[in-house]
Amino acid sequence: MKKTGYKPIIKYNNGSGAILCNKCRIIIKSNLTKDEFNGKTQLLFCSKCGKEELENHINNYGRSKKK
Repeated sequence: MKKTGYKPIIKYNNGSGAILCNKCRIIIKSNLTKDEFNGKTQLLFCSKCGKEELENHINNYGRSKKK
């Protein structure tokens, strides 16, 4: 897993656990497996925020700097 500076946000959801989007905090997955509950997941963003995060990353770091 590539380091992004983000960690999965895991909350209890009636005992089953849930992963929240790092940006808008909506539930992106519930009924977690044991590994997911222990933070072993790549789910960090919902589809909308993930797309925005990717676009921001490309705009900020993906282009070659002109000399």
